[in-house]
Amino acid sequence: MRKLYFLPALPLTLVLAGCVAPPMPSVPAPGDSCGRAQYAGLVGNPLSTFDASKVTGPVRILAPGSIMTMDHRPDRLNIYHSARGIVEKVTCG
Repeated sequence: MRKLYFLPALPLTLVLAGCVAPPMPSVPAPGDSCGRAQYAGLVGNPLSTFDASKVTGPVRILAPGSIMTMDHRPDRLNIYHSARGIVEKVTCG
């Protein structure tokens, strides 16, 4: 009869497998990941001069006090504007 010496080690192996750290998400390179540089000229101009249909990625237009998700999407263009509709800031995220 063969003895199965590996059976007591099996639960330990399963426990240790759960301790392995998951792979780290890739961190985007610093810089212009959403194309904001081409929209920097909007700052100080009316929001009506911005045409969202010409942006290839996701766009979020944010008024003062807007409710927004806190997820970070490096490819998303964020346009912040004042209550009067003047663009104040253009960011990625």
